[in-house]
Amino acid sequence: MWRVDPTIENRLLNVHGLAHKVVFDAEFAFAVSNRDLDQLTLYDPLDDDSIEAFRRRLAVGTFGAAPVPRRFDERFYALRTGMQGWVTSPSTEIADDLMALRLGMRHRWQTKRGMPGNRRIIDWIVLDTNLTWFPDETRDNFGKAVGLLDYDFRWHVGDRLTLLSDAVFDFFQDGQQVITFGGFLSRPPRGSLYLGLRLLEGPISYQVLAMSYSYWMSPKWVSSFGTSVDLGGEGNIGQRFSITQIGESLLISAGFTVNAARDNVGVSLAIEPRFLPKNRLGRVGGARIPVAGALGLE
Repeated sequence: MWRVDPTIENRLLNVHGLAHKVVFDAEFAFAVSNRDLDQLTLYDPLDDDSIEAFRRRLAVGTFGAAPVPRRFDERFYALRTGMQGWVTSPSTEIADDLMALRLGMRHRWQTKRGMPGNRRIIDWIVLDTNLTWFPDETRDNFGKAVGLLDYDFRWHVGDRLTLLSDAVFDFFQDGQQVITFGGFLSRPPRGSLYLGLRLLEGPISYQVLAMSYSYWMSPKWVSSFGTSVDLGGEGNIGQRFSITQIGESLLISAGFTVNAARDNVGVSLAIEPRFLPKNRLGRVGGARIPVAGALGLE
């Protein structure tokens, strides 16, 4: 469903006409398995090594003893989110009885921006929401009929400033309550800046303030920096800094990281050719570094 009003004008917000478009989607899933999920060996892990190491500490440090309660087991989280219905599922051992109705609603508020006579359509505000209803809540969602409520919000205030927020909620005991607020400022190709606050409540809780930037200091040098601070009492979490030299043929980056939570320090050195089509160092300062000679003699 949609509605368009070309008469809306606001010079302060740079809005010239407004179109509101809404898309609804629904998916009903019904699955039956002759084996319980906890009887299937997980040959393809769902998490990488660092998350698995943290999960092992979580079992003892948070819950007192292994195993982790079923409602916090990554296998059952993958089941509830519908992984067993994916054609390209990364793990075929995620299979069990399940009945779920997933509902989604996707909003787009669009306007026109640019010089008069040459304006383009842009997504001004984006809001996506999803919700899952479990008819058999005792079996499938730990006693709650509704779960996995989430939203993703982006407000492109201008061509360079975007306000962001996303969240996901479960409503059973100690279920995840995760909310993020932040802002992203870009000035391509010069640089970008991000500032955000992430709140988590559940079996563990934290409030993390994060900031990062990348800055194209000169035609030959780019720097980037990031820091995270726990506002809930843990204090400093860590920092990372790197500087990249843009050579005629190579990108050379040196950096260091400080992990205050683990009390360790690391250093890094990376060298990559400029001609690679999708290199890690090739996107710094808010824009892709062009191949040598693309902008003339260097």
